[in-house]
Amino acid sequence: MDIQNATYSNIDGNSIKAIIDGITMSVPVDSANRHYAEIVEQEIEIAPYVEPEPTWYDLIAATDKEMPRYMEDYLDSVGAPESGRVKDNYDAKKILRGQQP
Repeated sequence: MDIQNATYSNIDGNSIKAIIDGITMSVPVDSANRHYAEIVEQEIEIAPYVEPEPTWYDLIAATDKEMPRYMEDYLDSVGAPESGRVKDNYDAKKILRGQQP
């Protein structure tokens, strides 16, 4: 069995993503699983999990916690305040929305 690019696929370390015989597979960390047993037997080094970069949608969702969309729409109609935390959040959301993929 040819196993390449083994990497933990989540922060819990209970799943491994690897290319096995040319096919990308998700392998549970379970000694009863034949692919996992083969990884152990071949002493394949498993790279640690790397948190993916946040997407545009993740960033918008994070700003929505600070300022819900209805508030942003309201400020669009009446104008944002001159300064302060509300203005900072409003400006940040406008910049993010302008970068929508």
